[in-house]
Amino acid sequence: MSEQVKEANWSSRSDKLGEALLAEAQQLAHVGSWNWDLVSGTVLWSDEQYRIFGLRPQEMVMTYDRVLSHVHPDDRATFHRVVDQASRNHQPFEFSFRALHRDGTFRVVLSRGQVELDGDGKPVRMFGAVQDITERTQTEDALRSSERRFRAVFEGALDGMIVADNDGRFVDANPAACSLYGTPRDQLLGKSNADFAEPGVDFGGAWAEFRRSGSAQGTHRLLRPDGSVRETEYASTADFLPGLHLAVLRDVTERVRAERALRESERRVVAILESISDSFYTLDHQWRFSYINPQAEPILGRSGAELLGRNVWEEFPEAVGTAFDHQYHRAVAERVPVHFEIDYPPLGGRFSIHAYPSSDGLSVYFTDVTERHRAEEALRQSEQRFRRVLENSRDIIYQYNIATRTCDYASPSVRDILGYNFEELDAGGLPLVLTSIHPEDLERLEGRMSQLMTLRSGAEFDPVIEYRVRVPGQGWRWMSDSGTVVRDERGHPVAVVGNIRDVTDKRMAAERLRDLSRRLIRAQEEERRHIAFELHDEIGQALFAIKLNMRAVLCDPASPAATHRLEECVELVDRTIRQVRDISLDLRPSLLDDLGLVAALRAYVSEFALRSGAETQFVAEDDTGRMDPDVETACYRIAQEALTNVARHAGAGHVRVELVRSGSGLRLVVADDGRGFEVAAATARAVGGSSLGVLGMRERAVLVGGHVEITSAPGRGTEVRLTVPLALAGEGA
Repeated sequence: MSEQVKEANWSSRSDKLGEALLAEAQQLAHVGSWNWDLVSGTVLWSDEQYRIFGLRPQEMVMTYDRVLSHVHPDDRATFHRVVDQASRNHQPFEFSFRALHRDGTFRVVLSRGQVELDGDGKPVRMFGAVQDITERTQTEDALRSSERRFRAVFEGALDGMIVADNDGRFVDANPAACSLYGTPRDQLLGKSNADFAEPGVDFGGAWAEFRRSGSAQGTHRLLRPDGSVRETEYASTADFLPGLHLAVLRDVTERVRAERALRESERRVVAILESISDSFYTLDHQWRFSYINPQAEPILGRSGAELLGRNVWEEFPEAVGTAFDHQYHRAVAERVPVHFEIDYPPLGGRFSIHAYPSSDGLSVYFTDVTERHRAEEALRQSEQRFRRVLENSRDIIYQYNIATRTCDYASPSVRDILGYNFEELDAGGLPLVLTSIHPEDLERLEGRMSQLMTLRSGAEFDPVIEYRVRVPGQGWRWMSDSGTVVRDERGHPVAVVGNIRDVTDKRMAAERLRDLSRRLIRAQEEERRHIAFELHDEIGQALFAIKLNMRAVLCDPASPAATHRLEECVELVDRTIRQVRDISLDLRPSLLDDLGLVAALRAYVSEFALRSGAETQFVAEDDTGRMDPDVETACYRIAQEALTNVARHAGAGHVRVELVRSGSGLRLVVADDGRGFEVAAATARAVGGSSLGVLGMRERAVLVGGHVEITSAPGRGTEVRLTVPLALAGEGA
């Protein structure tokens, strides 16, 4: 009995141990078991199954309805259908569903079961197991998602993707790879890279090395069926799946062509930079020389080999803080090209700099413009001088466009002469000019314009024309217009460059000179008649009387009347001598040549006093000295003319003659207290040719650079004042 008890206890302990081990195994495997008594409706769950559903083991007695309440609502119909079908066909079953966990989440559960029948073949019990496959399901979902993503990437990749087996045969290819190989997918699969290799290229060694190393990358050329060649870059990974290898290929044909074209372009650029006349260098982002063309070397004073890789600011420290520094940094910082000119004494010249920022740094073109700058400065100074001449010229300097009949340029004096500025002249054109021309001169001027329009190569035109222009505030003024034709390279006239000068005063002076010449000729003739009268009526009569008396004496020397006749002859001779002296003094006083102006005037004034009977005063400094003979003659004749007018017209009681040489020049004054006269009227009569007195004095003064001023009024006497500048009065020989 004792042995039976021991055996029973041992059996009990073994069962409990087995159950414990089973429970532990179920927990480790997340596997629970269930048993459903179809007769009583009782459902028994293992502890692990309770845990799978988020329940405490054995916390409640389970029934079919309670089990169903822990199934996801969407899965309950399936759950019920599977159970019902198993009850009817008595076949084992397996399905998965989502179990509602106590924490509100759902766990994916795989359930397997079978039906137990009684002796009559009726189902009496179902039993089976459940396994929590949530993590496996998630992994499978992730795998499927990953596979979908891989396929999407594979199919949509722009790069070609090839999957090859251990023999290098293609087992899959994406559309980009088919396009790259120029072969449809169904024809591409089963081929290898050896089928697309150029003649003489062996892929065997490369494939073996790839299998050994597990990866490869590089470039190769694909010869496509149509004969074209594509340049590719590839990266390959061995055994990305068991027995399968992945290669990713990128078509770099265009890039290779671009790089080849870039290298060729760079070669051409270098050739150009080596041959251009400009000096050129490049700087990298650290301001180091990266290229220097041969033209830059003599200017920089260093060879390219010496400067390449060196910092520009360290090699040329004098440039720090100058425009080089500021402008180079500005170009790089603002990404804008810059241009400037700078004098840089360390290199001995002035330079024109063009700097352009680039992805590699800064490209600099520079030219020595020292000589050009000097020439420009000389030209600028010349232009300034020329402009000053133009702006200060009293003439109108102009350029007339023959084709447009407009004035391209007119100097500022156009406003003073014509009364309007260049802008008004440019706007109004030739019609504006013609409104200012004297009607009598319009035809000649328009004829000249027409002549310009019809000029042909080699033809000439009258370079000078004179016409009258109405000047504001001055009336009609005479202008002399002289021009030179400017022709183009074919010899056709395109413009006239000329100047317009106011010649009114010149014409009036010429007219006055002609009038004066006529009057002088008349005066000379009058003087000759006067001298002839003096010689004939005075001296001739006296000589004739002397001749008669002498003949009478010769006929009767002893006659008592002979002595009387001889005395009468002596008296006639004396009177003739005085008349000859007077004529001589009128023609040219010898004192003026021998003793000078002061002595000659003193003598003439004294004789004037005797002839006129007027009280006369002569004031002069004895040390006045000799002056230019022309000045002395002009002063003497003006004084002589003034005193003659006093004697003839003034009826003066007092006359004063003053000759003073001061710091500013020589001054001669002849003043009287006579009747006086209207100066303007006398001047008008002189201009009209009625008298030479006033006009003659003024013309004599002008000839020696002097000026005569006549002050007079009826009943107030007259003053004639001559002023000759000291520089013109001069010193006599």
